[in-house]
Amino acid sequence: FENITDVVWTIDTNLVFQKMSPSVERMLGYKPQYFIGRSVVDLLNILDSESMERVMTEIGSVLGGQAIPSSVYRFVARDGTLKVGEISGSPIFRNDEIIGMVCVTRDITERAHAEEAVRRSEKKYRDLFDFFPLPVYEMDFNARLVSANRAVYETFRGTEEDLKRDPNAWQILSPEDIDRSRKNIERLLKGEKIEGTEYNLKRLDGSVFPAIVISSVMYDE
Repeated sequence: FENITDVVWTIDTNLVFQKMSPSVERMLGYKPQYFIGRSVVDLLNILDSESMERVMTEIGSVLGGQAIPSSVYRFVARDGTLKVGEISGSPIFRNDEIIGMVCVTRDITERAHAEEAVRRSEKKYRDLFDFFPLPVYEMDFNARLVSANRAVYETFRGTEEDLKRDPNAWQILSPEDIDRSRKNIERLLKGEKIEGTEYNLKRLDGSVFPAIVISSVMYDE
């Protein structure tokens, strides 16, 4: 309790803090004594508005006998910085009666910031992907369409739902070009570089048009 990195705390059924581990000072800048003997209600200023709406509901659930496996809250530290904590909580029983709750708060601020950066990066990539005027699509090794930009739907005269019903990429190739495409994909997977190849592509309404397709292999990590 004295040396744990996570913040461990307990409250009684009156929502009064009974114990607070010293690690709270590293996370929020407050000494444990700041909390002891005070009500949770008096300390809502350390939570952002969205977290305040949930905290009383979840405390009520725990004091009603339920455990909280994991819940994310945003805290305002003493210096005004925003911290993100992952909280799990369980009721404390004595003689089969609930006398309070114990919670563990893990500081996940850095992880949350990294996840937010990834989300922003993915949104930026998706926006550029959709804005690109030429059809761009990704397919897996089973020739299933994994993703497609808006220009694909416009060019092939279909919707995302249409392509999801039959995600096989061969549906947008004329039958006589499927075998040639398979061979080119095999060459790509062997490391060969293939210039743009002209195919007859097939729209979802059955009409056919010529197009130059440029393909490359995608690598993960």
